[in-house]
Amino acid sequence: MEPRITRSRAAKQAALLANSLQQAKDSSVKRASSDLENGLSEDSPSSNKNNNSRSTPKRRKIEPAGEFPHNLGTYTGLLQPEEKVDKLALDIQRTVNKTSTTPFPEWLRPTPEECEEVASLLSSVHGPADRPATIPAPSLTVTGCGEVPTVLDALVRTLLSGATSGNNSALAFDGLVQKFGILQDGIGKGSVDWNAVRQASVEDIFDAIKSGGLANIKSKNIKAILDEVYKENGEKGVLSLNHLHDLDTKEAMVELTKYPGIGPKTAACVLLFCLQRPCFAVDTHIFRICKWLGWVPPTKVTEVTAYSHLEVRIPDHLKYSLHQLFIWHGKSCPRCRAITGEGSAGWDQGCVIDHLVTRSGKKKGGTSASPPPRVCTTMDQLSYKWGQYYRKALHDPVVPEALTPYVPPALLPLVFTLRDQIAGISVALASVAAVYLGCVYLLGQREAAVTFNVPIPPEVRANWTGKKWEDAQGEEKKVLEGQLRGSWSDKVIMSYCPADGRILGNGIKPATTEDVDRAIQAAKKAQVEWSGTSFADRRKVLKTLLKYVLDHQDDLVTACCLDSGKTKVDASFGEILVTAEKLKWTIDHGEKALAPESRPTNFLMMYKKNMVTYEPLGVVSACVSWNYPFHNFIGPIISGIFAGNGVVVKPSEQTAWSSAFFLEVVRGALSACGHSRDLVQSVVCLPKVADFLTSHPDISQLTFIGSKPVAHKVCESAAKALIPVTVELGGKDPSLILDDARTVSEVSSVASLLMRGVFQSAGQNCIGVERVVALPGVYDKLLAEVSTRIEALRLGSVLLESRPVDPQQKPDTPDMGAVISPASFDRLESLIDDAVRHGARLVCGGKRYNHPKYPHGHYFAPTLLADVTPSMQIAQTELFAPVFLLMRADSVPHAIAIANSTIYALGASVFGYDGIDVASCVSNIKAGMVSVNDFGSYYAVQLPFGGVKGSGYGRFAGEEGLRGVCNLKSVCVDRFPRLMATRIPPRVDYPIYKGEGDRQNGTGAWEMCKGVVETGYQLTLAGRFKGIIRLLTNM
Repeated sequence: MEPRITRSRAAKQAALLANSLQQAKDSSVKRASSDLENGLSEDSPSSNKNNNSRSTPKRRKIEPAGEFPHNLGTYTGLLQPEEKVDKLALDIQRTVNKTSTTPFPEWLRPTPEECEEVASLLSSVHGPADRPATIPAPSLTVTGCGEVPTVLDALVRTLLSGATSGNNSALAFDGLVQKFGILQDGIGKGSVDWNAVRQASVEDIFDAIKSGGLANIKSKNIKAILDEVYKENGEKGVLSLNHLHDLDTKEAMVELTKYPGIGPKTAACVLLFCLQRPCFAVDTHIFRICKWLGWVPPTKVTEVTAYSHLEVRIPDHLKYSLHQLFIWHGKSCPRCRAITGEGSAGWDQGCVIDHLVTRSGKKKGGTSASPPPRVCTTMDQLSYKWGQYYRKALHDPVVPEALTPYVPPALLPLVFTLRDQIAGISVALASVAAVYLGCVYLLGQREAAVTFNVPIPPEVRANWTGKKWEDAQGEEKKVLEGQLRGSWSDKVIMSYCPADGRILGNGIKPATTEDVDRAIQAAKKAQVEWSGTSFADRRKVLKTLLKYVLDHQDDLVTACCLDSGKTKVDASFGEILVTAEKLKWTIDHGEKALAPESRPTNFLMMYKKNMVTYEPLGVVSACVSWNYPFHNFIGPIISGIFAGNGVVVKPSEQTAWSSAFFLEVVRGALSACGHSRDLVQSVVCLPKVADFLTSHPDISQLTFIGSKPVAHKVCESAAKALIPVTVELGGKDPSLILDDARTVSEVSSVASLLMRGVFQSAGQNCIGVERVVALPGVYDKLLAEVSTRIEALRLGSVLLESRPVDPQQKPDTPDMGAVISPASFDRLESLIDDAVRHGARLVCGGKRYNHPKYPHGHYFAPTLLADVTPSMQIAQTELFAPVFLLMRADSVPHAIAIANSTIYALGASVFGYDGIDVASCVSNIKAGMVSVNDFGSYYAVQLPFGGVKGSGYGRFAGEEGLRGVCNLKSVCVDRFPRLMATRIPPRVDYPIYKGEGDRQNGTGAWEMCKGVVETGYQLTLAGRFKGIIRLLTNM
């Protein structure tokens, strides 16, 4: 290691050369004198610190530098005042004398002479790197590394530029400019309005800088820095760090690094560029080149320790220029880039510091054995011209060098190879992608949807007025009045709109047992051919059906509104959206769900291969409810036909009219794709005939959607033919509202979801919210929030209100439609009165509503009943009505107990953001489905649907629902049929008794069987080994 350098002739000459290189070589004496008089611009925030006034003396002759310790080549010398040279020599000597503060005190490099030499050589290529006399105005397109007038602006910009590329940091900064605007006046004017950034949330800051890399960390740090700076300024109420100008370099470094996310590297950049202090900031390029130059130890050194060492060893007057020169050179030199090698473009041009560097570690090629140094010519400078363009461009493109800190050393050669071959790889990938897309397109044409049309019922047309209820005469009127009382005629079923009483169609004759049998046999015959179709054929039918649904939403929604009395919004959510989701899910995932599944084997049967296959059952049936006439009708059909079955649907007699239209839609899709219309059947029959359907021996599986009392009869009937049944019954779904701070603050959003959950389809929703259980901290706020909303709900016929007869009347849209029948009104009013008698508080509603425009419509007033307790009958009974029950719970366990206090367990929901409490609710509520901070979301994503306890059993929807209409066949085959198969050993082959000997009389057979069991299932190797011995000795 070299001895400590003393103040010598060499140091003095190095100082002379350094001062010479800092001058503007082509400036006139007059301009230099002016600069000397004026010094730095008054705009510079550090004009009173570290300023060296510069002059340009007369040029003199070129002299050789052979007497220097290192061969610097030739240089252009300048006449200097003796006292100035002495000052620079002292600066160099002070740098040398500070060696004891470096983390590597025994590493005496770089020497001042080495620093001068490298600065001279790099300047000959890249030009001088002089500190600007005036800090430029802040850029709005480039982040930069802190060369802006105000310290806070410099600090945040430098933080943004860390661990990313110039392009990405510029995008992040532009995001701040676009989102928070530009400060027009005050400290930091012309840059981002940092006070607006401070007042924003972390989420907003993240959204602004998300394209810049590490945005989740940087956004939090920026917010924390701005808050802390604002707090420090106290009464001033401003954001500023300009007081750092008054501190010395060490104190300023301490101040900067106290802020979140600010390390020595970031702080050094601010000191160097904004505060204009002599500080040698070390980035990736600088660290790499300094290691190659041997200026830091080759091992056990990081960018931080390198900064600490080089800050001591590099003379102050060279820190700015060397920092800039190393960055320019590290980006532009073909031999000094982060990822390079002897095959890299431009490698043959050489490098001006080749004789000083030893490229090692992650790099390839280039050692100190390179040709001796030479003075760069004009041609050399032209060959590096593109590097200068890099610097002038203000920000860099994403280059492989940016990946160096994140790429394992072993992978760098691969990255380098990929970079060089990128053009060929791109062409190859594009070709593969084109071939793939072409194949996808051609195969997709086989399954492309077919356009078809079916006759639209005249009632669906927008201008249809229809026959009014009061216009019905004779037998027709008698049938309608009987249906209101729950008495149905076996001659005709009349349909009408529950919202306004208009009569739909001319009536439908209920199916007889003969009609039911014919429908089943027709579906059975069609299913034989259908079961042989491919999944591609079945997908084509579903795609055709989906296309029709999307193209005819208005017609389908209108039909649902007419037959069930709901609003169009309710129909869109409950009929169209969920049906489209089921179709799309089955198209995308159905084949995977029904593909043969491999199952594991065991030690004894290792030569076997196991699988489960999913095969069609034959003809399946579904008895569905009236509350969602389209979705409930078509849902079982989608699963049934995709699994290869024929389907017979029994819709409710309440929605008989619309089911005929929906059947034609499904059959139209089958016919359009070339398949038999008979595959899907619909029978509208009364309960006494339904028993024939649910016990028919040709029905292989049954899905029932309805009430618990009817379910008992259906299951009893199905048991006669041992038909498996999936049962989805009613519920008393609870919604638990926790009282953590965020939930309380978002009570308005919670109320909106609860309103939809309670009043969707006038409360006639199997997964509707029947009980709202709120904790004390949110109860009163929730009650106040929903009270005004419920009182404001409007009732009416959406189809008539949207097209008023009176031209003077503006179209209106009701919030809630009708209920299907007035048959439940007496029961509802009785339950509400009973609850009030036992302490419940009726806030609004509570009784039937006689609509002034629609006297034959069936409306029940939206009801809010507060302070309901679990002991009240209304809290235990499924209402299926527009009634908001609000219950109070003392704690989370109490809320869970209330949720589990009924015989029902279909769905539930939990609103809260305390992870432990939410998890406790989800795991302890007895239900088949739970949504968190939402209502019914499980149904919109095709999760298995169904309940437990009094809400039924089995599941439909999702994989489980699709497999539920299949025969699950277990298959076990030989893994290597030509090499190994099951053979019965003679000892256990019939007849077992083979003689009087010890092993012939059956004892050997028994011992052999014991050996087989022990070999396969003993828990230890020793036990298995004993089993093998027992087996072999008794074979």
